[in-house]
Amino acid sequence: DLGKKDSNNNFIKGDVISLETTNSYINASDHLVATIGIDNLIVVSTSDAILIASQDKSHEVKNIVEKVRSFHV
Repeated sequence: DLGKKDSNNNFIKGDVISLETTNSYINASDHLVATIGIDNLIVVSTSDAILIASQDKSHEVKNIVEKVRSFHV
């Protein structure tokens, strides 16, 4: 369960400021994330990486995470 969505159908976790942002997943675990005018995106900010992807590519997140991990080895 991702939790509750806001009035713009966004799931927001962490320090996030969003304007005119809709249908998005934004998780800011380490830094402030600000968005303006985005729709249908996944934004995840951690201490060592930032992922920005279209939600229609969410099935490819596992692949990019593996590449990021191998990059940091």
